[in-house]
Amino acid sequence: MEVLTAEEMNNLLKAPNQRKYSDFRDFVVINLLIDGMLRVDETLTLRMTDVDFIACCATLQREVTKTRKPRIVPITKRTAKLMQELIRESTEFVSEYIYS
Repeated sequence: MEVLTAEEMNNLLKAPNQRKYSDFRDFVVINLLIDGMLRVDETLTLRMTDVDFIACCATLQREVTKTRKPRIVPITKRTAKLMQELIRESTEFVSEYIYS
């Protein structure tokens, strides 16, 4: 398994143009993947009800985890704020999923 260097990680975070909605969404996804050490499918299937923005944690449903056991993953306040901003930006899309 290859691990990204700090420089590669910084380049990855700088890649999306956050002024475009799709790139901002990608930026938030990348932050959550890194912050919570989540798998892509775990991240993309998160629903708004799965995230506690006050306690800064996400509950992964058993249907999407590798072990088929639910788990609670802590996230930083910064990532939680980014996710809330994304949700505000995407109110026109009616979906229970954060990354629709």
